Amino acid sequence: MPGIAEAGWLEANNVVAVWGGSLLPGADSARIAVLRKLKRCAVSAIVLVYDGELRQAMQGDLIVRQLNERYKKLGWRVPLYLWEVQKSAWPQEGRETQPVGCLLAPHTTPPELVETLKSLPDTLIEPGVQQGLGSHTHDFLLRLGWQLRNGMAERFHALAVSLLTGPYAVPLRGVMFSPAVYPKDGTDRQRWLPDNSWNAILNDLPSLRIQRAGMAWERTLYQAVLVALGLTCAGVLFSWNTNRQEITDAQQLAVTARDEHQNADKRLAALGELQREMARLQYRSQHGVPWYSRFGQ
Repeated sequence: MPGIAEAGWLEANNVVAVWGGSLLPGADSARIAVLRKLKRCAVSAIVLVYDGELRQAMQGDLIVRQLNERYKKLGWRVPLYLWEVQKSAWPQEGRETQPVGCLLAPHTTPPELVETLKSLPDTLIEPGVQQGLGSHTHDFLLRLGWQLRNGMAERFHALAVSLLTGPYAVPLRGVMFSPAVYPKDGTDRQRWLPDNSWNAILNDLPSLRIQRAGMAWERTLYQAVLVALGLTCAGVLFSWNTNRQEITDAQQLAVTARDEHQNADKRLAALGELQREMARLQYRSQHGVPWYSRFGQ
């Protein structure tokens, strides 16, 4: 995403990309802390962009710790996309772009990720040959497919173990690849012009699930508070309805007992029932009302 580090943020089609800084320890992540001040989660996902050399040098545990630090500052655990930029000895300008990579299901394991990457070359051969016939310099797809078949997919395993397992595992949503992209002259400094390689992520954003960040006990406490609040509200409504029904029944008995148009037997029956109701209420005033009638009192 050329220009984002200098501009700070870029916008395209109601999607705003914000530069979150480097994942190196001590790197400035002030923008992420500012986003937390918004009432609702303003971040849909994190895209971690790197090249092949950096992937080989990356320490998985360090990456996971830094990501969790950013989740803590943001207040939310948002899905993560890995985006690997592939270097080429030949220029790739003019090549027809398309999304290259894979989206992952929740709870994907490291071996499953490796197998998914190993199967990716099967989808790259045909478009790669077509692009190579158009221009011999457009070798990105075929070169990536060859690398994945010859050990590159297996080398993702160590990083995947850190990202997908353990108490600090992150919600890895996908792994994408692209050649290097360079800024275009004459465009607005804050304008983002994503090519087709971004389609998979942009189309995936509306379906993403976002969780609050924090330790397991914090999330459990938050959920317990929500459950308790829900039960209290339900109890208040049930108690209100029960007490309201008792008041309505007592009023109806009083009306029937003093209605001169009713026959004597019906009035006496209503009066007797009203006396029993008054005795019951007097007993409750001395010994307490049932628990289901005390919510909200």
